[in-house]
Amino acid sequence: MPMAPVSLQQSQTAGHKCTPPPHASSSSSSDVMTPPDVPTVSGHKRRRSPSPTPPQRIIGKALIRNHMPAEQTLLGEAKKVYWGLLGALNPYAEGAEKGELIQDALRTAQKERRLDIPLKATHSAYLSQTTSKFRTRIVEAARAAVKSHYITPFVISKGVENLLDGMAFIYQDASDQTSRIFRSPALTEVINGVWFRDKDALGIAMKALYHPVRFETIAIAAAAVEWALEEWKSGTLEAKDWRSIERWRYEDHLATLHSFKSKKANASATLQVWMFEQACAHARVTSKDLDQTRGGRIPSSAFDHEEDDD
Repeated sequence: MPMAPVSLQQSQTAGHKCTPPPHASSSSSSDVMTPPDVPTVSGHKRRRSPSPTPPQRIIGKALIRNHMPAEQTLLGEAKKVYWGLLGALNPYAEGAEKGELIQDALRTAQKERRLDIPLKATHSAYLSQTTSKFRTRIVEAARAAVKSHYITPFVISKGVENLLDGMAFIYQDASDQTSRIFRSPALTEVINGVWFRDKDALGIAMKALYHPVRFETIAIAAAAVEWALEEWKSGTLEAKDWRSIERWRYEDHLATLHSFKSKKANASATLQVWMFEQACAHARVTSKDLDQTRGGRIPSSAFDHEEDDD
């Protein structure tokens, strides 16, 4: 069936503009312009997309197979901890913040595996290089969610425009912007698929960070779904690397969530708890299972299908 037209009425809670901002152009690869603020109809300022930053070339890629067996065990465990930290704290962490997350992941893995291995620069380099892969996983989950929930043979271009107009896709019912915000089935599917795949998934193993689901996790899922919808609108699949998802999308959704909390603290807290409950149901995790999970160690089965050297 064709998708019902989406109301253009703007939700005061959401604080989003009706049309996503265009990409800003850049004069050179080294001159990155600061994106100006764009006023929206509700008063919330959404930032324009900044000029793209060219990816840095990695000289001498730190592959896991270049390390000793004990180090490979350490790195495999640390990667899972690092990915969990990124998803809950800041998926766009860079510089000193990113370095701290990497060191925290290495120390946690060292403690859990009881490995007395001196930490090396190559260990940090390896984890840093896995960041893009983790982010790409979220992109892929968003594409699948958009296709399963919103795309039909009869409604593609117009349906996508309706979903993007006023950020209708973040609502529980995309055709009704008075429905509950950030309870979109697409967002829930992304969060469940990436962080709550099963009983051994990151969201369960690191329940101290994901119970309840944090705004950062919700925001990056929303940013990925928005990008996937933009792909369908343009007819071109482009987001093969995390750099393709502009940081401003994530920051905009995060700001909206904090605005939601400032206006309706109880409702925002209920949203976070509800998302965790939905995730546990998806992973088939019971209250007893949660009580038995310490919330720190990452089981060996988490992301067990990953290829470390890609």
